[in-house]
Amino acid sequence: MLAPEKIRPFRHDRNMKTAAPALPTDDDQETELLRAAVEKARESVKQGRVVPHERVRDWLKAFAKGENALRPTPSSKGRF
Repeated sequence: MLAPEKIRPFRHDRNMKTAAPALPTDDDQETELLRAAVEKARESVKQGRVVPHERVRDWLKAFAKGENALRPTPSSKGRF
């Protein structure tokens, strides 16, 4: 998570209909780690290593009830 001091307040352009968050532009170590994690996730999706939403939902429901359910693992062929 980005440190609060790294996040700038919303900015508004008169040509914009709504305010948009101003994301940090500096490439500090935390930002680079986040970018690397996103790239790794995108690559996993491309290769089909995904867990369907329904399986994750069912697992989380069981986990919330205190059941000892196995964590879902990526399927060999993704749904995307």
